[in-house]
Amino acid sequence: MVGHRGGDLRHQERCFSRVLHWIPSSFKFSQLGLASILKQSRLIVPPNQRNYSWTKEEVTTLLQDFARSIGSEDTPYFVGTIVTIRKGNDVLEVVDGQQRLATTAIRSFHT
Repeated sequence: MVGHRGGDLRHQERCFSRVLHWIPSSFKFSQLGLASILKQSRLIVPPNQRNYSWTKEEVTTLLQDFARSIGSEDTPYFVGTIVTIRKGNDVLEVVDGQQRLATTAIRSFHT
């Protein structure tokens, strides 16, 4: 991590390991690309999630970040953590990342 001393990072890793110890072993984690989530899943946004609220500036920033990452040596582009819960074979409930997912989905229909 940029800006962190080695000791700080080791401390964070130890703390994270302790947290993982308490997560039930029945939890399964996987890493998926944004395109996979949008193409292979039906997404459900639970009622407790806020409505879509991104401003034009926030949308523009995300889209500019995507554009800069295309063809870059630094690919893949990290869009941020998106957390979902599998509710069926192809159904994912969005826990975190709704604004980014919605923006990307809307944009993908208008290309």
